[in-house]
Amino acid sequence: MRQHCVNYQGFSSIHTPDGKKFKSFDQFVDAAVRDAKIQKQGQELFLIELDKLAA
Repeated sequence: MRQHCVNYQGFSSIHTPDGKKFKSFDQFVDAAVRDAKIQKQGQELFLIELDKLAA
């Protein structure tokens, strides 16, 4: 991301609403897949029901 946007500051960690931290981005992605927020096909990630997120 920093390669494409010089002003990107990044984040040191990702938190759940209850304050729990994910140890890695892979764990965050796995949780999103389990919650049916995204779909993973190989190395690609797809939003599920994008129209509901935009509403």
